[in-house]
Amino acid sequence: NRVIVDGVDADAMACARLLASEGHQVTMLGDRSSEQANALAALGVTVDDEPAATSGSTLVVDCWTGETTSLVRRHRAAGAHVTSIGDLILERTRAHTLGVTGSGGKTTATRTAVEMMRAGSCSAIVSTGARADNAWPTAALIADVHRPEPEDWLALELTSTHLAYMHTSPDVAVI
Repeated sequence: NRVIVDGVDADAMACARLLASEGHQVTMLGDRSSEQANALAALGVTVDDEPAATSGSTLVVDCWTGETTSLVRRHRAAGAHVTSIGDLILERTRAHTLGVTGSGGKTTATRTAVEMMRAGSCSAIVSTGARADNAWPTAALIADVHRPEPEDWLALELTSTHLAYMHTSPDVAVI
């Protein structure tokens, strides 16, 4: 399976590492001369700075990539599976999952739900390190994706752009 990962930020690099560890042929779209490119080469991940010439059976985009970008449209037209870090996490985690979405209050609702779970003696994992201290799926959760025991909970704040690329639903959804 040839996977294209858009970008070379921490989230994209975590996705590339995960997918490469699963045996996928991974190409990241970004600066070939970057330090990250050298580090990823050791994992068998290539970096390509010509997105128009790169295609794969799967495209992993970040939550800032719009559905109408030429990269997304081209991959969808070719029949590629277009996904995101949130979807990759939901597909792979063994934890019970809670997804929170809506027009406002997503971060507060997600963090409140986690505190309620913890107060009820459930262990709960929530993202840290997202922009603006949101509870979006991040690289930090990729490291935990195979760690949780079945009774653990994973809570994700999912924006509309996360949802645009979702194929896996959380066990519990809150709007």
